[in-house]
Amino acid sequence: MSSSLTLPRIDGESLADFAKRAVLDSRKEVEAAAVRGTHIHSLAEMIINQQDPGELVKGYEEHYASLKEWRDCCVTKVHASESVLVNEAEGYAGRVDLIADIHGEIEVVDFKTRKFKKDAKGILKASGYETDLLQLSAYAYAFTDEGMACRNILIDPTTGQLQDVRYTAEQVAEAFEAFTSICKVWRWLKKYDPRAVQND
Repeated sequence: MSSSLTLPRIDGESLADFAKRAVLDSRKEVEAAAVRGTHIHSLAEMIINQQDPGELVKGYEEHYASLKEWRDCCVTKVHASESVLVNEAEGYAGRVDLIADIHGEIEVVDFKTRKFKKDAKGILKASGYETDLLQLSAYAYAFTDEGMACRNILIDPTTGQLQDVRYTAEQVAEAFEAFTSICKVWRWLKKYDPRAVQND
């Protein structure tokens, strides 16, 4: 918990009171991060659909500029935006951020806010997670059985800097094999199969 490391302790404050204050402060951080993430996703959706966002909220000018530059340079056609996809064969559904032609090739795109940190060479980068690719593979195979490339657009919530992480169709297919195994485990644990409900 970062609050316990950065929050100054008040003179005479007991450890129990400090711990309570640190927990409250960390909740505020989480809530603020959620608000930022929601706003940045809304900006991305408006830019993708070429809607006028109106007067920008102060502090989000760089986010808007970065996202608009990415859209203008990379997206040639939008197939779906904030659309629900269903995979009846595996019994799951999800809301995809974007399916578009990127440099002429159709891809699934997911926007994520991530804090950028300096790597060993001093370059600001965001970390990707294995679950990012699992999520993208689920969207991809709810959209088509043929497989496709996918990408994450990682956005620094403070600076608006973007990092484009692309996965090949082969990487997506491998991830989907893992995802379907997770689905099987989930169905077994829950003793519930959404596919059976659909077929009733």
